[in-house]
Amino acid sequence: MLAAGARVVMVDRDEAALTALSSKHGDAVIPLVIDLLDPKACATLLPNILEQAG
Repeated sequence: MLAAGARVVMVDRDEAALTALSSKHGDAVIPLVIDLLDPKACATLLPNILEQAG
């Protein structure tokens, strides 16, 4: 998707990994730190994506 020019929301609980990807790909990556093993955090996934990506 990145190669096709899309902006991509990347989700991970590892903030350092997301920071590295953001540095590598610039504004094409929207980093979102969420622990997908945490049900309460998962409930915030879509609202956070919509807030970040519009």
